[in-house]
Amino acid sequence: MQLGIGFAGVVMATISGFYLPWALRSLTQLATESSSQFAAEAMTIGLLLLGATCLQAIETSLAGYLNHYAALHYVADLRTRLYSKYQQMSLRYFHRSRTGDLTGRVVNDAMEAEIFIAHAIPEFIINGLTFIGVGILLLTINVKLALISLITIPLLLAITVWQSKRLLPLWGENSKARGEIAGKVQENLSGMKEIQIFNRQEEERGNVSRLAVKHTKTYLRTSLFYETSVPLLAFVTALGTVFVVILGGRLMATGEVALLISSDSSPTWVCFINR
Repeated sequence: MQLGIGFAGVVMATISGFYLPWALRSLTQLATESSSQFAAEAMTIGLLLLGATCLQAIETSLAGYLNHYAALHYVADLRTRLYSKYQQMSLRYFHRSRTGDLTGRVVNDAMEAEIFIAHAIPEFIINGLTFIGVGILLLTINVKLALISLITIPLLLAITVWQSKRLLPLWGENSKARGEIAGKVQENLSGMKEIQIFNRQEEERGNVSRLAVKHTKTYLRTSLFYETSVPLLAFVTALGTVFVVILGGRLMATGEVALLISSDSSPTWVCFINR
């Protein structure tokens, strides 16, 4: 139930955020028309914007807490079920498995579910609603400019799919390397007396150092790809605004679009495209 309420809060917070561009559009239109009731109508717009902003903040806070509440309780249940499954495994399984790896699956890997439930799913909902809402609102303002601003969407989807296919194996290698060093350190700490008795401190120090460097290199490969592909997504997203300026100007010059930058549409376009 908490997860459902949290997702509903995410939806409402996203919808509330759509009021800002409309408020700017209405305010600009009032200013250009020199309305005699400008002060009163501006006050109304400002109060409505304040209400929408407060509502968005409350919904975002409530949704964030409830999503984490549901996610962390799910993690607790998952950890309990994993440990119960371990108790049913044979002694042969424990003999060929590292204690650190088994511990990491219960403690660290299970926690990844919290990121998926409390962060990935809400962000997917926000991005999906924003895309649909912005697309509809842009189409109501100017169909041709809306289609121009959305021209980069197929490329964004292609980059996202490519990024996911590349990142999943890299994060898998990172988790494996992290589990190896965690298992080695735990084993060494459990058998520290034996290591000291047989004077194997330098040997085990070298083993831990090797695994630490391996994890570092694995993580850096993942980080390099991530930090390269994310700015690429931002660049392609910004191309939507570039296309609106260039192609929209050409359409205006040929008379296909009556007015590219108008007092009542310019603020709305800028805010919507930037979302």
